Amino acid sequence: MQADSQRWSLFGLDLDPWIQAWRAGWHELFWGRAAGIRRRLEAPVALRVAGESGPDYFVAEEPMAAAQAPEFVCDARLLPAELVLLRQIELPAAVEADLANAVMLEVQASSPFVLDDTCYGWALRRRAGGKLHITLAITAYSEAMACLHAQGVTTDSKEQLPEVWCLDGDQRPVVFQGFGERRRAANYRQRLALLGGLLATLLLLLLALLAVPGLVRSMQADNMEHHLAVAERNAVEAMQLREQLAVDNERAQAVQGLVDRQLDSHSLLDRLAAQTPDSVYFEQLIIEGQQIRIRGWAVNAARFLQSLTEDPFYAEVSAPGGIRRHGRTNLEQFTLQLRLAEANPD
Repeated sequence: MQADSQRWSLFGLDLDPWIQAWRAGWHELFWGRAAGIRRRLEAPVALRVAGESGPDYFVAEEPMAAAQAPEFVCDARLLPAELVLLRQIELPAAVEADLANAVMLEVQASSPFVLDDTCYGWALRRRAGGKLHITLAITAYSEAMACLHAQGVTTDSKEQLPEVWCLDGDQRPVVFQGFGERRRAANYRQRLALLGGLLATLLLLLLALLAVPGLVRSMQADNMEHHLAVAERNAVEAMQLREQLAVDNERAQAVQGLVDRQLDSHSLLDRLAAQTPDSVYFEQLIIEGQQIRIRGWAVNAARFLQSLTEDPFYAEVSAPGGIRRHGRTNLEQFTLQLRLAEANPD
């Protein structure tokens, strides 16, 4: 998009008519009488007529009851009909996008006054048959100022001037441009800005309210993710503890197995003492798990060996060193190797 002689174009297509129509649509929405926004927001105007005691009240150039007028009102003065040139003109509907300039050209073409001393006002009355029906009011600026001065209005400062109105044949007002109507327009713009700010605030609040469920859901999801992460860490710790407990259980079972397999020395000694006659003497007794080694002396070592062999408590009984008789003591020296049975009877 580029600007060429203050006109907009896109790829060679003239966009200026569309932009003007868009602007005209927004202007009609906020400044036109049909939409009704001006009647809600614009400040009322007190129209004072020379020679009459009380003013008439208008809002958006439409009459209103004096009792409905608020404290803030704009001041307007009515020009006598003999000072105003009224015309009813028709313009094509196509010029509505640039209606102000079209009316100004019409004023320049039809004004009987010097151009620098010409002031005018206009009002769009209706649209019909593809035409815009406009009431145009033209007067001399010097005559309007003299009329205001005659009504006691201070004309030294243009900022303090009231609005200047006239009435057409249907007693509907037409506002002249270049007087106090700018203050009313500025106040109306402020109210529009305030309304726009209020609507924007409400929209933001609405969006915030709509975003609250999503925010809550997001916070809940984050909270669930946090709890899930904590649960996963706890699960990992629990698995590690479980594995460690399993290892400890295996160790405990192994230890218990060793304890269970541990030979009861007291019972074994009692059994050997009961099986050993008085003629047998032990010189050495070694117990290593299920293996027992005995070295000693006996009057008859073979009989003692035989008695042990017949006992099922012992799985194996042998004399690896043999039996030797000692000549001086007349005793037999023996060395026995015993292995206990896996399941010993009581």
